[in-house]
Amino acid sequence: MRTGLWGLRWAIVFAIALLAANAALVEGAAPGRRPTPTPRRTAPAGRSAARPAAPPSARPAAKPAIKPVAQPAVRAVTPTPRPRERPVVPFEVVFQELRTEGQWGRLHDGRWAWQPAGLAPDWRPFSRGSWVLTEAVGWFWLADEPWGWVTAHYGRWERHAKIGWVWAPGAEWSPARVEWRVGTAGAAWGPEPPDVPTTATADGSSWTYLPWANLSRALAAHSRAGAATETGWMILAASTTTVTAAPPAGFLGAAERAAPLAPEAAGGARMAGPSPEEIGRKIGRRPRAVPLLDVHIAREALVFTGDGAFLAAYRPVFKESEEAIQAFLAEIAERYRKMSGKP
Repeated sequence: MRTGLWGLRWAIVFAIALLAANAALVEGAAPGRRPTPTPRRTAPAGRSAARPAAPPSARPAAKPAIKPVAQPAVRAVTPTPRPRERPVVPFEVVFQELRTEGQWGRLHDGRWAWQPAGLAPDWRPFSRGSWVLTEAVGWFWLADEPWGWVTAHYGRWERHAKIGWVWAPGAEWSPARVEWRVGTAGAAWGPEPPDVPTTATADGSSWTYLPWANLSRALAAHSRAGAATETGWMILAASTTTVTAAPPAGFLGAAERAAPLAPEAAGGARMAGPSPEEIGRKIGRRPRAVPLLDVHIAREALVFTGDGAFLAAYRPVFKESEEAIQAFLAEIAERYRKMSGKP
């Protein structure tokens, strides 16, 4: 009897296991894996656990797919730089900038001056670069030399018989430290003479001469794919093909000197030179000046934008006067002398 009961019990267990296996196959459970049981929610008291399904008409309709809206093309526009104030810096900035480009020395009269290194024997100031007509200060000399941002606009250039050209530093900024001569045959410019007694020499070989016959060539030499020529910007490029080392004989004495105008609010004296209107009549188009914008990096450059141009110039205001600059250079020289151990 006991044996029959045990057999009946095992038959029931086997039947239950078989039914469970068939249910798992129907639900799509993978063979050999136990399906993860779904947790059941307990209905709150007083509510039925069964929830009637919503009729097909009451079900929310599927949201339509959102189509991307075509965005307008973004046009790259070169921002117009904002005017900045001239930076105020110590003269040590200039000293550090120039000490690797040449050497500082003391002249016979006790003044300290700087002489660039690696220049050609026939080099002279304001002979390689461009005259750019600006709205604020008139003609601006844009030098080809990397240190021209300071030597062309501060101090004076002097030529001495034994050592050649040297630059004596100064504290006041100018569009160009030059004198002008303008005549019917052309225009000439040369370094301003020193404002102190000196043995520096000055003659016709210190000047650079631009014949009016080379005017169109000088303008085209600085055009940017014809842009400068078409828009009428006044950019006179001084190169070996547009200028000569000295004006013709008698030109300096007969030509009228163009004196600087009164200082402008933008800083520095407004440089005269050739009349833009006169040049416009010679080339047959209206002259156009470019804005002058101050930057805070020791460089200057003519920057062309999409529809215009501007001249970026570093024009610092030095904290020291010209006398204080000389005292600073003397102090630096004394410091180096003590470091080297020389008497």
